[in-house]
Amino acid sequence: MKPAPANVQTGPVVTTRQRCVQKSLMTCDLSYHQLSRKIARVSAMSRLEKQVKRASAAADPSRAEATAILTVSPVFFSISLVSVAEEGVRSLAKGWAPTCIGYSMQGVCKFGFYEVFKILYSNMLGEERTYLYRTSLYLAASASAEFFADIALSPMEAVKVRIQTMPGFVSTLRAGAPIIYKQEGLWGFYKGVVPLWCRQIPYTMMKFACFERTVEALYQYVVPKPRDQCTKSEQLVVTFAAGYIAGVFCAIVSHPADTIVSKLNQDKGSTAMGVAKKLGMAGKTCM
Repeated sequence: MKPAPANVQTGPVVTTRQRCVQKSLMTCDLSYHQLSRKIARVSAMSRLEKQVKRASAAADPSRAEATAILTVSPVFFSISLVSVAEEGVRSLAKGWAPTCIGYSMQGVCKFGFYEVFKILYSNMLGEERTYLYRTSLYLAASASAEFFADIALSPMEAVKVRIQTMPGFVSTLRAGAPIIYKQEGLWGFYKGVVPLWCRQIPYTMMKFACFERTVEALYQYVVPKPRDQCTKSEQLVVTFAAGYIAGVFCAIVSHPADTIVSKLNQDKGSTAMGVAKKLGMAGKTCM
């Protein structure tokens, strides 16, 4: 059989981009509808699912192909890349001002008040009881510190969540704060403080208590020499290890309340109990 002349097309022209998309879809062995169902099961990727549907409805091949390629990437990078595709690189920095200010204020209050309350409670207990009940001391001091730290964080957290999650909302702190105050009054900045306490107080209690006791356990059972004989580098390794272990337990404890805080600030007029009932246990642990 003679080959077709070079200037005669034997079939539809397939671009390099289309071949890449087809190869990606075949590799994943997923059809478009299967991809949509897979995305729907991950609530954190709801925006990505909407983008796929919009691209298909608008019959925009370039946007649909780009989105199809993104869906076969890991979840985190997919969401980041889609945000960039929709709103540009600046979308990754949305809400940076309230985040920076809010968590700076929270950090100052958290660590500062922790030391203040630890000394205060230690003086109330006495030296001997302080050592015997040191875990309870860590828990009480960290809970007291976080109570005030969240009051400082709550206004900035309310603005940040709206900027990042509410379509059509303004993109700056100076514009967003007056809108919240005008619509909901001062309560609009603090309606999330109770679930914030539910998230952050257990988180901080676990952080400080677990960290302190993990450091003690590592020096007692793992490190082969006393703490005062360890070099600065060895002490730093122990600190990092204890911080990592404490962080794992902190995430487990605080995640359900974290989901409630996000939904509470996102939905106007919602309440903590209403959001908790709406989401259920699966929603609070999967979002």
